Formats: sequence, C-alpha cells, structure tokens
Amino acid sequence: YRRCQLCFLPTLLEVFSASTVEAMYYSLPIVATNFDFNKEVLGDSSLYYEPKNANDAAYSGTAPENSKNQEDFLLNRMQIEQKLNESIQKEEYEKAAVYRDYLNDLDKNLLKKEND
Repeated sequence: YRRCQLCFLPTLLEVFSASTVEAMYYSLPIVATNFDFNKEVLGDSSLYYEPKNANDAAYSGTAPENSKNQEDFLLNRMQIEQKLNESIQKEEYEKAAVYRDYLNDLDKNLLKKEND
C-alpha cells in the first residue's frame, strides 16, 4: 500500500473489502462504486462513482448539470482539497501530488463540459 497512489474498488456485488480498510489505514485516496454497502463502510473517506460508468469512474462526480449535482461536485471537490492540504501538512508529498492531479482533472473536465 505504501507504493500505491490510490485504491480503486469497481465492485458491483462485494459487500466488504479489507482492501479499502487497509487503504484507509495508509490514508490512500479511495474511489468506489456508489452503493449503500460502500457508503456504509467508507463514509466520506471515498469518492464515489456510478457503477458501470467509465467516465464517472474516471472523474468521480465531475461536471455538475443541476443544482444537486453542483452541490455534490462542490462537496467532492472540497473533500479532495482538504485531503490535499492534510497530505501536505503530513509531508506526504506523493499523495498530495495525486490529489492535486485529480483536482486539475476535475477542473479540466468541468471546463470541457461547459464548452460543449
């Protein structure tokens, strides 16, 4: 886990994975399917995406299209910014770089969708 940049959990059926708990222990970013069983275990320690949606998996809640999506997008972005700042404070610079790159991708995708 120390060499990983994030934990990606694309499960559709699994109810519990020790991988996510271990990822949380090492403060890795987690991206998981948007299912109640994942939310129950991971809470706000994870970014969620719609199952079977590759674009959503890649950008986990990017372009807001209505007020609810805008709210979710902003909350998601704020959580990532908070994790970025925490990583910097802990001098976990490789992890901080992953969060920074993710935020840059969110912004690029948002601008792209706004221009479409």
